Amino acid sequence: MMILRFSGAAAVALCGFLAGKLFADRLKARRDELESLCHMAVYISTQIRYACRPLDELFEEMRRESGFWKLPFVAGCSLFMAGGKAFPEAFRKSLEQSKSRMNLWEEDFAVLESLGRELGASDTEGQLKTLALFQEKIARRRDEAIEEYKKNGAIYQKLGFLAGLGLAVLIL
Repeated sequence: MMILRFSGAAAVALCGFLAGKLFADRLKARRDELESLCHMAVYISTQIRYACRPLDELFEEMRRESGFWKLPFVAGCSLFMAGGKAFPEAFRKSLEQSKSRMNLWEEDFAVLESLGRELGASDTEGQLKTLALFQEKIARRRDEAIEEYKKNGAIYQKLGFLAGLGLAVLIL
């Protein structure tokens, strides 16, 4: 009987630790996704500035490249545009479908949604300015996410473990 109680207590403590790790990992994933968005902005800016590539080609190329796998809306946007949808609608729909698979916060999505509304709606210089502003906002949010992860990542893991350990003591 005692072995079962100790096993159950250990399982509860482990579950607490894993719950804390899950929260910490979500902070880390958000940081990584924001970093990928920064890379995406640089990539699109470079392609628009030097190659004058249309958005449908850019998103198709990004869909094929492994560097953008953390951004599932990129593939969706490319596929929607290949199906005949205009960029703003394709971007909005793909972002809508990808929200549940991403770790971004609502404020992050708001910045991303504004990019989808504005990109492709003006000449080359206007798009480059839009991308520069987007990159600035996302870089600021990424820096905040880095600080958030540094500050709270370890705390979440420790609190989860301590909560699990507290419940384990109650079981015993």
